[in-house]
Amino acid sequence: MDQYIGGRLRLWRRTMDVDAYLLAERIGITYQQLQKYEKGMNRISATRLYAIARELNVPIDYFYQEAGLAPQAEAVNGAARMAALTGGGGADLLKCYVSIKDPSVRKAVLNLVRSIVQNRDAPPPPSATVEIAPPGN
Repeated sequence: MDQYIGGRLRLWRRTMDVDAYLLAERIGITYQQLQKYEKGMNRISATRLYAIARELNVPIDYFYQEAGLAPQAEAVNGAARMAALTGGGGADLLKCYVSIKDPSVRKAVLNLVRSIVQNRDAPPPPSATVEIAPPGN
């Protein structure tokens, strides 16, 4: 649960483009402590979580959404998805997505991503296959 809440914290902070050093300073902790919270190494007290939620302008229940409501196997998959979002380019992708102003463009991006996911195991269409003739033909 600590990792889940920390992951939600990191995801929201990065999506809203809030600097970790600034957030840590504003809630009265060190940058290193904030990192430990985000990685789930240290548990966030209720008082501290309230201060974080207030500072990030997010409802406190955001940190608990979907947590502990699924069977164990689904919870593991949820944790893996959260790790993918908070690491790599997941937060950047989400940040870019929420910055799209035009709802029709946002819907098109979402449909594109869904299409990529649905077709990830399908072979490429014949038109996408490029054959290279051996030299001298």
